[in-house]
Parts: sequence; C-alpha cells; structure tokens
Amino acid sequence: MIVLDRTDYNGALRGLVDERGWINFRELLARRDQIDRFLSKAARVNAEMLRNRSVEDRKAYWFCVYHGLLVASILDHYPPERVRPVGAAPDPGDHADSVRRVPGFWTARAIRAGGERHTLRSIENDVLWKEFPDPRWPFVLARGGRSGAPIPAELPGGVRFDSYLDRRVQSFFRQRENYYRSGPDKTLFLSPVLLWDRERIMTQEGGPLPVHQSRPVSRWEEEEDAGDIQILLRFIMPFLDRQERMAIDPENYKIRYSYFDWRLPDTSPPAAPAPGSEAGDEDRQPLPLTDAPDVKGETVGEEMPEQPDSDDAPPVRFIPRP
Repeated sequence: MIVLDRTDYNGALRGLVDERGWINFRELLARRDQIDRFLSKAARVNAEMLRNRSVEDRKAYWFCVYHGLLVASILDHYPPERVRPVGAAPDPGDHADSVRRVPGFWTARAIRAGGERHTLRSIENDVLWKEFPDPRWPFVLARGGRSGAPIPAELPGGVRFDSYLDRRVQSFFRQRENYYRSGPDKTLFLSPVLLWDRERIMTQEGGPLPVHQSRPVSRWEEEEDAGDIQILLRFIMPFLDRQERMAIDPENYKIRYSYFDWRLPDTSPPAAPAPGSEAGDEDRQPLPLTDAPDVKGETVGEEMPEQPDSDDAPPVRFIPRP
C-alpha cells in the first residue's frame, strides 16, 4: 500500500508543465480542487502510518507534501502582484510576479501532515533536514521561482526515491543559471542555494566543520577558504557530466554565487490590463539590490565586483534566501 496517493496532484499538473518546468498557473487554478484533495489525503497520513514505512517512503511523503503545499500556496495568492500590501518596503530582486511579494509566504499557511501542523518552512527545517539530513535537499526542493529546482510535474513514490533525488540534483546542475564554468577564469558560478544552506551541506558532506572552515559567508559573494571549496566541490562533482568533471581542477578553481530569479515560472498568457490600470510587468523596472537585511539581520545584496572578461558569463548578484 502506498503512503500517499499522488493521483490528484499529478492529474492537476498534467499537460500544464513545459520542458523548463514552468507551469500554466492560470489553467491550474481551474484545477485547484485536485490539489486540495491531494493535501486532504496527506492530512490523513498520521505519525504511526509513517513510522511503519521505510526511510525512502517517509522522505518521499514529505517531499510530496512540501510541493503540494507550495503549489497550493502559490494558487492562494495567484497572481502574486495583487497581494502587495500598500506602503510595503520593496525587497531586493522583487518582481510583480514573485512569491516574495506575499507576506509570510513560507510560514503563514499550515496544513496537517504526519499527525502535526506544518508550514513550508517547518517541513524543510524541522522534518527534512532534522529527521532526514541530506545535502541534496537544497537542489531538489522548489522555491517558487524560475531559478533553483523546478516544481515537480509529477510526484514520485518511495520506491527508488533515492535515485530520483540523484537525477533531480543532476538536472539542477545542468541548468546554466545554477551552474556555469568559466574556464579561462577558473571560476564556477553556482546558484545561491549553496550559499543559503552552505553550512548544512558542508556538515553533511565533510563531517563537523573545523574551526577554520566555520566562517559565515552570508554577505560574501565568493568562497575564500580552500578547505571550504574542496568540501563543496566534493559534493558537486559526482552530479556533473563527465566532461565537466574532467575539466575542473579542484585545487585551482574558485566559487562565486550568482543571481536567483524569483519571478514565478508561469507560462500563463498575460491578462489584459483593466482600463486605467498600471503598466504591466514589461514596463516595470527591476528594484535595486542594495542594503537588504537577510534573515540574520546582516546586510546583503551588494553588487559583486566587476565580472571576469567573459561575454556569456551569467549575472552575478546575490539575493537573500526567503
């Protein structure tokens, strides 16, 4: 017997996800009842039912619940631009169609799952990282933006779930916005999700961090400690294509963190503006990335130093985690 029936979720997204993993949310809104049924079934799975299942089954359950709740939360506030509170201070990297416009997006909505009430944030931090610590989580959990891992078009079961995670991480590092190698500069431009969960990744991958490797990097755009770089590369390398692995010399490469695109991965055609309404997104200018406090109260978001001389290098700016 499967732990969680995924039929409603998979049926709701069927035919609405393109090859990039972007979703037609306007069409999905019409299928909202299927997402709600999926979450109702998740709520009927209690702690005792999970306790009797394999580790892979339990990890798959929470992975599925997280993404079901993420989709439901996006639909709750779709389109995001309509929920911007009047007078609210702009966030760095804010866009009219970003979940970052929604106050408390990661913590406001709670559902029952596994016998307890959980939010997106508590599923990630209190369940997945605490009960099933795994350095792959940052690269398989979607954030509701165009960067990072995409929202799954189809949820997996517990059978071979570990292999599913490996494939999803490999897919993550094949996306140019998440991984880019500049050979002449011997620099890897990596997604800032490595920065957000850097200490947890390194602890899982390399054991307890020695004192000299415990430097917080929350407001730095470039890794500086050679030991830190070695641990991060040790995690990344097995997920890269063979050609990439052969091209990287871990002793000589450096790591820099790139821009995270928080815009909603939405393929819905733009709605016609109401008479007298404000200009659409195409007329809005992006907000400056300056002096935005991160979750620990430090200042982040400064422009990075001048980029290397590479015509196709990605933009390199850091945006704080949600």
